[in-house]
Amino acid sequence: MMDDIVATAVPEPATVPAPTPPQVADVVVEPATAVAVAPPTEPRVAKPASGPTVPEGSLPTNATLSYDVKGRAKGFNYSAGGTLSWQQTGNTYKADLEISAFLLGSFQRISTGLITEQGLVPQRFVDRRRNNEKTAVFDRDAGVIRYSKKTPDAALLPGAQDQLSVMLQLAGLLNARQQLVEGDVISVPVSSDSDAEVWRFEIGAVETLRLPAGDVTARRLIRQPRKPNDKTVEVWLAPNLGRLPVRMRLTEPNGDFMDQLLEDMPEMVSEPNPAQENPKAVP
Repeated sequence: MMDDIVATAVPEPATVPAPTPPQVADVVVEPATAVAVAPPTEPRVAKPASGPTVPEGSLPTNATLSYDVKGRAKGFNYSAGGTLSWQQTGNTYKADLEISAFLLGSFQRISTGLITEQGLVPQRFVDRRRNNEKTAVFDRDAGVIRYSKKTPDAALLPGAQDQLSVMLQLAGLLNARQQLVEGDVISVPVSSDSDAEVWRFEIGAVETLRLPAGDVTARRLIRQPRKPNDKTVEVWLAPNLGRLPVRMRLTEPNGDFMDQLLEDMPEMVSEPNPAQENPKAVP
């Protein structure tokens, strides 16, 4: 499957801003660094941009995406179908991802919340697997994320997302900050259905993906595991589709994975200056 991917880097050199002390912010962008002559250290954190994090019009427009899903679970390969429904109504949003596989049953994630000048503000996250449902409620008055199943609360950090909304928030961030380059890192607090932690997405190259929907140009972002049992999270955002996710891949430490590949081109087409992310021609 991976042989179908043609990675093509954008010829835009990364610059190194003057180092600044680490700061806590709703969105943190860590610049790419030059080749080090000393032992590698954690990249310094750039000052957050002033003003809205995700200005109005930066989020992708409403769309329903269908995916061809390939994966492996407990050593068995499987194929499935999936859909992602992304809807904005006024200042509210709903994202609904559903995957159904023969023998494995259905898997659904739903994120609902508000849209502000900071982008998505989740209020409730639902994870359904067969007959089991878990929820995360973002209680902003109390400053905590409350989980079902008697799981302890987690601190609600500024800019926190859930595991579904973060994919759309990243799209809005890249639409709003087109100066971001390969090697930059975006740090976002992310909640699952049972805990929360900061995810660090490294911005990768622009690639031409050979998908069931056809050839699509997309920017790859990757979250590497940072502790035992962490999963690798990869997402490819297409500028010609408002940076909606045309591919999403989750890989477990044991090698199990789920790879969602865009099956059909959606009717909507939004182009927030995609010329800045055209890949090199492949000889």
